[in-house]
Amino acid sequence: MNAYRDASVDLAPKRLYPALLWGGIVRCLVLAGRARDRRDIPERHNMLMRAQQIVSALDRAIRDDLIPTWAKELHTVHARMLYLLVQANVRNSAEFLAEAKGLAMQMEDLWRQAAAKAGDVFGEEGAALREEAEA
Repeated sequence: MNAYRDASVDLAPKRLYPALLWGGIVRCLVLAGRARDRRDIPERHNMLMRAQQIVSALDRAIRDDLIPTWAKELHTVHARMLYLLVQANVRNSAEFLAEAKGLAMQMEDLWRQAAAKAGDVFGEEGAALREEAEA
């Protein structure tokens, strides 16, 4: 499964990378929720930290000089997401975890729509995890 996921990222058009990364965050949050339900604190922590790393990487990749107003908005979204992830982790909070998952799903959808408008078509990759995330 990991090899398939890695290959799909390697072969994906660059315009899909942000959507794939946000999808990865959704996946981490689903797994963190499962770990929370099992009371597996180390696994929950690891999944939330992985999500934080992805968000931080997305934030560092923003080119502030291209479209400053969009860059500022994206920095704000990323800061909010990092706050939610830290609170979900420190407080072991289902509410913060749910809010973070909702925001990540919105961002994934937004980037997929942007990629589609730019001429890319995306498949149903990760549909099972996505359905679980929406439940």
